[in-house]
Amino acid sequence: MKAKIIAFCFIIAFTANIFAQGGEGKNWYFGNHAGVTWNNSSNTPVAFGGSPMNTLEGVATISDANGNLLFFSDGTYVWDANMNQMPNGYGLTGDPSSSQSAVIIPKPLDVNTYYIFTVESGLSVGGLAYSRVDMTANGGMGDVDILEKNISLINPSPEKVTAVNHSNGYDVWVIVHEWGNNTFRSYPVTSTGINTSSYISSNVGTSISSGVQYAGYLKSSPSGSKIANCVFEYPGYYELFDFDNTTGILSNPVLINGYSAYGCEFSSDEHYFYATDWFDISNADIRRWDLSELPNVTNFLNSYQVIGQLNGRGGALQLAPDQKIYLTIYNQPWLACIENPNSVIPIINLQAVSLDIPTTGYSEKCQYGLPTFNSSFFFFTEFSIETSCFTDTTYFHLGTTYIDSVHWNFNYPSNLPIWQNHIDVNPYFIYEQGTYVVQCISFNANFSDTVYETITVNYLPWANLGPSPAILCSDSTMEYDLSYNDGCTFLWTADLGTYTYTDTLPTFLIDKPGTYTVEITNDCGTISESIVVEYNEIEPNLGVNVSGICATSPITLDATVTSTFGTPGYSWNTGESTETIIALYSDTFVVNVTVANCTESTSIEVEYDMPLNVFLGQDIELCNGNTLTLDAGENGTTYFWSTGVITQTIDVTNAGTYSVTVTNSCGTDNDNINVDIIEVPNFTLGPDQTICDGYSLILDATFTNSTYQWNDGSVYPSYVVDTAGMYFVYVTNVCGSSYDNILISVDYPISIELGVDTALCPGDSLMLDAGNEGAEYLWSNGETTQEITVFDAATYTVMVTNECGSLPDYIVLDIFELDINLGDDITICQGQTATFDVTDSTAVSYLWSTGENTPTISTNIAGEYSVTVENICGEISTDTATVYIISTSINLGADTSICNGTSLTLDVEIPGLTYIWSTSETIQAIEVTEAGMYSVTASDPICGDAIGNIIVTVDPVPTVELGFDTLEIEFGKTGIFDAGTGYSSYLWSNGETTQSIEI
Repeated sequence: MKAKIIAFCFIIAFTANIFAQGGEGKNWYFGNHAGVTWNNSSNTPVAFGGSPMNTLEGVATISDANGNLLFFSDGTYVWDANMNQMPNGYGLTGDPSSSQSAVIIPKPLDVNTYYIFTVESGLSVGGLAYSRVDMTANGGMGDVDILEKNISLINPSPEKVTAVNHSNGYDVWVIVHEWGNNTFRSYPVTSTGINTSSYISSNVGTSISSGVQYAGYLKSSPSGSKIANCVFEYPGYYELFDFDNTTGILSNPVLINGYSAYGCEFSSDEHYFYATDWFDISNADIRRWDLSELPNVTNFLNSYQVIGQLNGRGGALQLAPDQKIYLTIYNQPWLACIENPNSVIPIINLQAVSLDIPTTGYSEKCQYGLPTFNSSFFFFTEFSIETSCFTDTTYFHLGTTYIDSVHWNFNYPSNLPIWQNHIDVNPYFIYEQGTYVVQCISFNANFSDTVYETITVNYLPWANLGPSPAILCSDSTMEYDLSYNDGCTFLWTADLGTYTYTDTLPTFLIDKPGTYTVEITNDCGTISESIVVEYNEIEPNLGVNVSGICATSPITLDATVTSTFGTPGYSWNTGESTETIIALYSDTFVVNVTVANCTESTSIEVEYDMPLNVFLGQDIELCNGNTLTLDAGENGTTYFWSTGVITQTIDVTNAGTYSVTVTNSCGTDNDNINVDIIEVPNFTLGPDQTICDGYSLILDATFTNSTYQWNDGSVYPSYVVDTAGMYFVYVTNVCGSSYDNILISVDYPISIELGVDTALCPGDSLMLDAGNEGAEYLWSNGETTQEITVFDAATYTVMVTNECGSLPDYIVLDIFELDINLGDDITICQGQTATFDVTDSTAVSYLWSTGENTPTISTNIAGEYSVTVENICGEISTDTATVYIISTSINLGADTSICNGTSLTLDVEIPGLTYIWSTSETIQAIEVTEAGMYSVTASDPICGDAIGNIIVTVDPVPTVELGFDTLEIEFGKTGIFDAGTGYSSYLWSNGETTQSIEI
């Protein structure tokens, strides 16, 4: 029996190729804001809009191997996958009006680096250059490397560039044409990058050197075996070359002359070469040549066909991921398509993909260009497999016909069997049952592709369910796993008597008695297997669990069963083997009953009430804050506590007497317990203290039922201290431990000395220190510090107090004030001596009006005396006193005259006496206005009386009569002017002072 089980088409890639997924060419941006993607499960074209790019001709796009867009460029600007211009994506030296303005090449073995090869328009100065894109830049969206941008390769250069894989499967050839000659350059792009001076030159074919021959596409076939050059002029030409993708050399030119040449493409199987007409603006031809006629050039040229028209001007042609060729029609919102370019009779669809997306704000249209790709992105191979059941023949069919040779390995990676049918495209092989990997390697020129497929060769299904009937114990199962019948379907049927159910899994679990059948089907047929399952059911029953019985009345447990499969055997967990046992204690009793190798187990819990003996424990002390659990024992059925609680246990936190009454099937019992509350030690040593030297202090940490640990190891509740220091103690009882410390300082008896009394110069100060640091102080001026500074004369006292008592002291402070005072004027008797004393302890010099410099002087001469004194502070003081002498006579002066109408003062000039004037007056001095004799008696109790007198006359007011104003005298004689007598003095105008003058 034979059945075809699989037919499939593979898009295969190179075994060591970074393009293994074939997704790099699945997104196209081109023309007027247009876009098409094949990145979907059906691999069909879907148009999208919104592209920011508007390019007349050349464009390049690139996606990753999974078909996710990376970036695209018109040769001048570069946009990322979000259609945002890359930060440095401007100023590239390509041109949107260049036939092939750019092609993007992934750097081999580096998923983050891409090269954009750009071609300038119309032989402009930009020429052929490349720029590097780093996909790790710009937050992973990519950016043009500013240090590797517009690196020149050829200048000038035609508008032509194509790319195809190297035969090693990972390097890439970039092929261009020089201007003015027939030279091609093949630049290798390797994992080390691009060497601008390393390329392969091929001088072959027709020179391009005039007019617009620089325009038109340069194309590689998908396998890299052919290169086509479209030379754009009217009339132009196509030129085909063989290409060696190992050496990079072009050879064997074939000229197709007489056609306007712009765009061209190869079918995916490289059987046909297609091109369109650019110069016919209304109905451009779609042309085709049969490559299989080569190397016979005549036959090849004669294979020319016009397979359709575009109804407009033709532009680029591009092979797509769906193996179709798409064509542009200038300024139309459609992509045309050659639906089956590998077919002898191709189908043309002029409106294959609608480009216009109304919601984008653009009118998406074709222009002349489509993206330029590495042609190897679109290299396809097909093969199918027809296989059968074990011992039948498996056939392999290679759908691709345009190949040089093919190698097969039917059991990869093994070399057994060895390579088969090296050049047979439809081989066959007979397999043993099993799973195999088939390897197919096809060759075309120097290009090779490899594809793998896994196949499974089946046996007729089989299964063995075992002997029937099968006797199972009631707790047993039977499990089947028939999944070794790979690729089969399963149908299980379980007939359980009362109902039937089915399942379709290869595995099945039997856990009930019944009849079970399985049917297994694959391409080789169907088998059916059945089995009857019976259960040896043993059902011992000890009844329900037992409780509430006093242990003094034990029960009997009975496990007796009957069975048709044999005599039961009994095995208890007590070690007994009888049908019944007496349960003497509380426990779980288990019995295993065995019949014909099947064992069933059952159990029962027996819980007896034990005779009560309630004991709550001894009376206890409980730490405050703790909880005590009182347990009346688990044997009770009911509990009643003095607190009203009816549980087995209660928690207590307070002092008191607690009692409980417990009852079970054996009777009633009770107990009580006293609980006292004690505290964690709570004490204090008090505040820090000071003691007097020679005295001691008792520190007391006493707390009930505690132990003590002082800083020196002492274990008594009190502690005597007599020295300064830090003292601490830990006090511990059953509830915990507490700690306190105290700082003891020692004071000494007060000793104070403010110093001897002293004096200061004015403005000076004195610092008084009461000593006894740390004591308390109270000064007479209200200050409370140890030291005070004083400025004024006073008596200063201080009271100093510490722990040892109080003690006062004082000091008298004077201010040196120099105030010399000779005292009152002194009156002495005739013959006596007067003494002046200005002695001052602070004086440093004395100076008397007599010239003496002693502190004391004596005199018996009446008169005024003065003294000047300077002291140690630099102060100077002066005073004056008069000495009067009392003799027997008083000198009132010489007799005198006064003018009529005036007065005269008569003064004894000795103060302090008793005075009697002849005028009866009793004062020291009198005023007189009349002439007469005046006398005075001055009395002193010691010196006695002294008498003085004076005569006073009164003169009239002077009246002078010199005569007439004019005194006439004879010439030569004299005249006399006489002022008269009785005057005391005269003063003439000529200065004379006599009574009379002569003139």
